[in-house]
Amino acid sequence: MERMLVSALSAFGAVGVRGVVVGQGLEHPYADDLRVAGYEVRLIPSVRSVDGLRHLYRTIRSIRPDVVHVHTEGVFLATVLVSVMATRSRRVVHTVHNVFDGGPAWRIRRRLSRAVADRFLERVVVCSPDVAENERRFGRRSTLIYNWVDDRFFELQGQRRPPRGDEDHVLLLGNCGPAKNHEMALRAVLSSNSVVSHVGGEGSASEGERDMLDRLQAAGRLRRRGAAVPDAALLEATRLLMPSRNEGMPVALAEALTIGLPAVIADAPGLRWAAGQHGITVVPLEQDGWTRALKGTAVPAATAPPIDFSAERGAAEYTAVYRAAARTRQR
Repeated sequence: MERMLVSALSAFGAVGVRGVVVGQGLEHPYADDLRVAGYEVRLIPSVRSVDGLRHLYRTIRSIRPDVVHVHTEGVFLATVLVSVMATRSRRVVHTVHNVFDGGPAWRIRRRLSRAVADRFLERVVVCSPDVAENERRFGRRSTLIYNWVDDRFFELQGQRRPPRGDEDHVLLLGNCGPAKNHEMALRAVLSSNSVVSHVGGEGSASEGERDMLDRLQAAGRLRRRGAAVPDAALLEATRLLMPSRNEGMPVALAEALTIGLPAVIADAPGLRWAAGQHGITVVPLEQDGWTRALKGTAVPAATAPPIDFSAERGAAEYTAVYRAAARTRQR
């Protein structure tokens, strides 16, 4: 969400929308980037504490916003109720950017909290049809607004470099973690002749994932490794691999689609929306399927209309939601 706020700042400004970002915690990894971009950023204690909720109330009262946009999932109900009390209205919009799921007790708690909170919300916004379908399980109606990419990715269209001979250079893009499931793709790479780039942090990588990256590096088959700006890797690769078990609507996949990079994605919640887009291959979440997928290089034809991933489109759709919410009467 922070990356999209930065990339859409000028688009929001062009239609008269000014944002103040309220972050939880006295340190925030994106605070400086947001400030440099031009946002006012205020940091408060975590809303998991009474002190944090008190600070949230006072902050909203001091800002006097036309609309409060709640993005957090943690302590969701209390955050919404405090926002409603601070604005004395239903001028509150909530965004959901992942396919959240849990055990039976979690589902009951979530359904109950949403049933209460949604009575005070003007709109629930989701980032993909997959997320919308998941929210319907909890009795929620939502508005779909796809995520967007930075304008520079449209400038990269047509700049992809031809592969070296018949080389298959696959890319894993994003920080490691259990939900990203990079191990499945790396095992498939090891059983193929492909070379790989991994662009993302390895702080949450499993021991097996690090071991496979080390083996590929020792064999001279690891072209890039570590967190970095993804542009060069996206232009060099022949395919993006996304074997995630669960997503919402990954911006990395939207970036690949925007520049025309084919992608192999898992048949998993939060990725299925991309089926039918040009160059997308959908593979079941099982190892044999991924091993076979890396041996095939044909680019699937499009069967669905292309999606507009521009920040201008995203800002315009959110602006329509904000203006509708701003017309809600105080009470």
